Amino acid sequence: MICSVNFSIFEFQRRTEVFGGSPMKKQKIEVDASSLALDEGSLQLKFAQDEYKKTRYGASEVLLSYADLEALKRKTGPASLTLLGTVKSSKITRAMIVSSDVYVIVADAASKKSQAQLSALVAALLKQNKYGLARRIPSNDGKVNIGILYPVSDELGKALYFLKLPMAEWVKTVPYRPLPDIEEPPLLDLMSQLVDKMSIDGAGRELLVKDPNFQARNTMAENKVRGEDLDKIPPHIFDLFDPYPGLAPEPILDQISKLYPIPEPPPEILEDDPSPTDDKIVVSSQPAKALTDEQRREVENIEKLFQTDGDSLLLEEEMV
Repeated sequence: MICSVNFSIFEFQRRTEVFGGSPMKKQKIEVDASSLALDEGSLQLKFAQDEYKKTRYGASEVLLSYADLEALKRKTGPASLTLLGTVKSSKITRAMIVSSDVYVIVADAASKKSQAQLSALVAALLKQNKYGLARRIPSNDGKVNIGILYPVSDELGKALYFLKLPMAEWVKTVPYRPLPDIEEPPLLDLMSQLVDKMSIDGAGRELLVKDPNFQARNTMAENKVRGEDLDKIPPHIFDLFDPYPGLAPEPILDQISKLYPIPEPPPEILEDDPSPTDDKIVVSSQPAKALTDEQRREVENIEKLFQTDGDSLLLEEEMV
């Protein structure tokens, strides 16, 4: 049981926290429980079960369960600063800078590696006339801020200034739908046999000696140096591809194909078939008709839509 211990001098007051007024606006309502007054100097226990949180849904009040309260918490991870990419400086206007505070990123004075990395990043951004685009979490499970990294290089050194942008991180939640767990004993047995057939026992040099792929590559390299046929591989290396002769009489792959057949690919494309059927695809040898001006404009508009990506208006594909 979760509780907190407080020392009360006068009387005990039970407080109920309510979300009232506008939606999700936190308000506190103090309820005087003078009938529960304790003696001065006594020890008071305040249990978490005595506090409730509510939210208004229209004219009614809805209690928030532990699951609801847990879902309201941000789970963005620890404090961090992640470089997402770069953006051209011409795409960032003064009206987009909404930061009330400015955060400066400087290199660690005791680390030459940190100084070199920051100097290289600042120099690259200034040379390409770009800003860095970063994702900042100020505290553990804090709010995600998207902003630019403004490069500065002067007599005081090189630094990056984080300026917040009026943009939010968009996250799409996709439900996980696991594949059905269907047990197929015949298939499991066949696959176990296939794994045994392809497995090689041993370790170190012994494993390399038994590895047919390793031995075949060495033989082909030796044949190439000697100017001989690359496919000239000794029979004892071919025997290594079947380390379990007892399974040789059992065509495992054939049995798998019979139990679980793979559908055949569609028929080949036929040209000028006089008797087309549903199973055949007919391609005419006549030249395609030229598009009209209206159709050509429609195709151009569709191509422009495909070439225009909402994210590409801000983000650049390359990373610095």
